[in-house]
Amino acid sequence: MIQELKVNGSSLKRLLEYEISNEPLWASDAGRSNMTGSYTGTFNGYLPSLTLSFGDMSAEDMQYNCNLLEQPIVLVSYEEKKTKELLTKYFLGTAISTKVTSYKGRYEGFSISLSAVSKL
Repeated sequence: MIQELKVNGSSLKRLLEYEISNEPLWASDAGRSNMTGSYTGTFNGYLPSLTLSFGDMSAEDMQYNCNLLEQPIVLVSYEEKKTKELLTKYFLGTAISTKVTSYKGRYEGFSISLSAVSKL
């Protein structure tokens, strides 16, 4: 069973799903060689990234989520996809941008991405 994702210890409203990717993190000496075309450099590890997808929501739920996510740094607990281990890491917060529907002032669904502050 997938663990519930939490931000600063709280569940998010109308979170439909989340996707985890671990992006390769390279040192400043990394790049493609002009002579051989091969990629070389120092590999520093993986930097977790989360994509959160939300459904339509009320203005109240939007304000709740904004209060949690629109911070410089947020503490996120989530299940790591390979080991199924519950991880808690710091991620850079983000601004939320979405449209208001004409139906009773509800907000349309949207997705956001969060990047970890440090590598795995």
